[in-house]
Order: sequence, then structure tokens, then C-alpha cells
Amino acid sequence: PVLLMFGIRWFPEEASKFWHTAFPQTFLPWNLKWNVLAPLAFVAAHAIFYTVLVYGILKPEEHIITSFRYLKAKKSTKAIFGPNPSFISFLMVQFGVVLVMTGVTILTYTYFYLHLLQVLVLVVVVTWNGANFYVDVFRISLSKNKKS
Repeated sequence: PVLLMFGIRWFPEEASKFWHTAFPQTFLPWNLKWNVLAPLAFVAAHAIFYTVLVYGILKPEEHIITSFRYLKAKKSTKAIFGPNPSFISFLMVQFGVVLVMTGVTILTYTYFYLHLLQVLVLVVVVTWNGANFYVDVFRISLSKNKKS
């Protein structure tokens, strides 16, 4: 999806060559309503849905890890928010992250070289994570084979 979006955004004619219709050649400028407020509305709707579902309807037992419990248990979270952070502060940080990432998205979608840098960084990170995963999996499987 990242490479497809890059191609559609910066090279629409070449990217749509094998598509059933041509991609648009011009793009609308950013708009506060659709580029900032609409994503925040979806995040707010998701937060309300998640809170009602997980904490109002399902009410998971203490041994089940939810995203809030996971973050609450981390040392870095305790260092920033104190020993017992509230759920509201968790939601506010989530909204802050969405705002920052919306700004990053608008910048990378507006400037070619920033978008290119983002794609390159993502490819490097994904490659690194994939390589580390396989090293860990093969290390564990090889150690099991030696024990047998």
C-alpha cells in the first residue's frame, strides 16, 4: 500500500497504466475539515466504541491484557504519568499522537522528497523487523533441534 500510494500520488499516469481507469492528475489542497477533523472524529468514535465494548460490555478479567493495562504496566508510562495513570490521560495521549501523525501525513503527502524519505525509512524498518523475526525464529528452532 505504501508504494502504491506513492506511485498514485507522484506518478499517477504511470501508476494507472494497468488500471481500468486513469488516476487523477491533480489533488486538492489540504483542508482542516477533511484532513484533521474527520480523522479525529473517527478516532473519537473508535475510542468511545472500544471503551464501551471492552470496559462496559465485556469487562475482561484482570489477567487479560487490554491496551490500557499494557501501557499502564510499562515503566516508561509510569515515568511520564506517575504510578497510576488515568484512562482519560491515555485517551488524550492517543488523540495527541493522531494529531501529530496527521501533520506528518499532510507534510509527506505535500512534499515529494519527504514522502520519498518516509517510504525509504519504512522499507528499512520493515526489513530490519522482518530480519530480526527470522533470526529469532531460526534461533529458537535450531536450539530445539539440538536438544532433541
